[in-house]
Amino acid sequence: MTFSLSAEGVSAVLPDGTVLFHSVDLSLPRGLTALVGPNGVGKSTLLDILAGRRAPSGGLVVRRGTVAALPQGNALPPEEIAARIAGADAFPGWRVDDALSRVGLAGLDLTRWASTLSGGEVTRLRLARLLLEDPATVLLDEPTNHLDEDARRRVHDFVSSFRGAVLVATHDRALLARADRIAELGPGGVRLTGGGWTAFVEARRAEREAAGQAVRSAEQQLDAACRRAREAALRQARRSASGRREAARGGLPKIVAGARKSFSQVTAGRLKGLHDDRVAAARDALSFARRQAPEDPAIVVDLEATRVPARRRLVEADEVNVRLPGGWLWASPLSFAVAGPERIWLRGGNGAGKSTLFSLLAGRSPDAGALRLGATRVGRLDQDAALLGDRGTLAEALRRLAPARAEHERRVLLGRVGFLQEAAKKPVAALSGGERIRAGLAALLASEQAPELLLLDEPSNHLDLPGLEAVASALRGYRGALLLVTHDAEFARDVEVTLELRLPPRR
Repeated sequence: MTFSLSAEGVSAVLPDGTVLFHSVDLSLPRGLTALVGPNGVGKSTLLDILAGRRAPSGGLVVRRGTVAALPQGNALPPEEIAARIAGADAFPGWRVDDALSRVGLAGLDLTRWASTLSGGEVTRLRLARLLLEDPATVLLDEPTNHLDEDARRRVHDFVSSFRGAVLVATHDRALLARADRIAELGPGGVRLTGGGWTAFVEARRAEREAAGQAVRSAEQQLDAACRRAREAALRQARRSASGRREAARGGLPKIVAGARKSFSQVTAGRLKGLHDDRVAAARDALSFARRQAPEDPAIVVDLEATRVPARRRLVEADEVNVRLPGGWLWASPLSFAVAGPERIWLRGGNGAGKSTLFSLLAGRSPDAGALRLGATRVGRLDQDAALLGDRGTLAEALRRLAPARAEHERRVLLGRVGFLQEAAKKPVAALSGGERIRAGLAALLASEQAPELLLLDEPSNHLDLPGLEAVASALRGYRGALLLVTHDAEFARDVEVTLELRLPPRR
């Protein structure tokens, strides 16, 4: 098999000495390889090393043919224009037109400034540039983050139709489903699973079951070892007591009684040492089994306080609209209602007004129509979990958000969302996007006044796969009404949405 790019024993070490990963061996054949792993494991760093933008701390990268990369994020200088983003000046016009058409931007005015382009348009312009460069290998870092459904589909189509090798770091499960193989990055290297996403999920499930069974077996062995040690100690205590009683009656010569006592003490010490060793070995085996078991984050909170009656009207919107400098936001006014614990998937392309609607539900007055809120407690979690702030530690943020809770209850809560012991002292400013979402959601749901109406704005964008599962699990247990903005259809299904609300087009 021909490989367009190979990594041999590659490692990455941060300036402070922290080892992100080591001994990465990875070879890319034609087709789609998906790179997965928990937040912070170093996926972006590995892509930078493979692209040649960063030198490895150890190991070697071999590139055969041109390697092109699409980094994460769309930040551009405001004076940049569409033509330069796509690299259009270096290619014939017919090739540029063909590339733009293939990414869904046929007829785009290439003189437009970057500030007038949506995130989806910028991503697709960069994909058009990759098509024009015609590389042998393409490296993509979270290419569908913050994109609407149409832009996501264009990225999916690009990845599926590319003739060379593609390595994409992503948590987009619709994109993962198209992968030919999954490369899972961990501190000790990369593990490849052939057969695509379905095979990976099945292998992961089997490993979890096996790890769980190993933990249960080790717990049983420790219990048995402790029980046998107690029983042996009890038997020895009874023999010793019997010997003392017999010696007290004077039925044995002193020399015989002394020999028996000495023998009993030696035997007792030997047995105790034997059982202590067995118990220690069983404890070590249990500790090892627990270290091997996955430690996916889980959000476990009491959600009964969020329950709302089935027929209670929490929102009534009648012909609502918002005035913008150029006219009304929506071409037709918006009317809808939310009753009881409904789960509504709020849909619409980028710029359709989803965030504006959330601001109305959070208290802003519409410029037209009537909006009545029957919910007295509305919670909002934006993409950056702004409610946590940026100052102090995570423990201090939770103390501010849930002041009536006892300190030990707040620590238990943080532990339940994956922030154990010293992790509670982590500065909020140093939290990853996924950590902020987990902590912010848990703080909302566990506050003294749990929200009856929960507004979630793209909560899945920064979550790794275990984080997606943890957040979806928590939201399935939520008993109030929920409005969800997401372009991740798989996540919407996991949350068990009951209705869809598609916003009308903008004027």
